[in-house]
Amino acid sequence: MSTNFYQDTPDIRFRLNAADLEEAVRLREQGFTEHEAHPEAPRAYEEAVQVYDMVLGMVGELCARRIAPRARGVDADGVAFRDGQVTYAAGTRASLEDLRGAQLMGVTLPRRFGGLNMPSTVYNMMMEMVSRADASLHNLVGLQAIAETINRYGSE
Repeated sequence: MSTNFYQDTPDIRFRLNAADLEEAVRLREQGFTEHEAHPEAPRAYEEAVQVYDMVLGMVGELCARRIAPRARGVDADGVAFRDGQVTYAAGTRASLEDLRGAQLMGVTLPRRFGGLNMPSTVYNMMMEMVSRADASLHNLVGLQAIAETINRYGSE
């Protein structure tokens, strides 16, 4: 059994290092000027890639050690609809809480909204690992992409 879905998936690590993300990251990071308002913001492209690598490693470990072991139970329990309320399986609720606790919701949102301000490419790498761990959870966590649309086209 894997202990880290990032470390044991060379194609994801290769994509992070081989993709030409420099221009996209520079634009996303507004020329690497956000560190004044957000000390955790990277000051250069290389630093951003190091942060992405670290976060992907964290996601990979969370997926392998916590989310994947619950997947079978999630499938067995399913969801319930009673009295107009949808209730997710206990494993789904626990996995969502793990992701929230690791501050992995709002991955592509700007830091001013509590997001990680990461490019969609990195977010998609995360979603690949979440899907590997529990495909049904991917459907819920993948809804974060809607927040990106609201952020881009919605009003303040």
